[in-house]
Amino acid sequence: MVPSRVLEPQEQLAGAIGVGVRFLRELEAGKESCQIGRALQVAAGLGLVLSVGRRQGTRL
Repeated sequence: MVPSRVLEPQEQLAGAIGVGVRFLRELEAGKESCQIGRALQVAAGLGLVLSVGRRQGTRL
């Protein structure tokens, strides 16, 4: 019988949300070229709600 391997928290989170561990690590590190859709998937998986608004004093 092969002993089961204990998963690291990042591995558990990545598996539960449906993204790769590498993506999750790069997102945590602030990688600028991160995919917004997958970043939103992680946020939703963590139970976060995001909103977008315009900065005060800026014009379109």
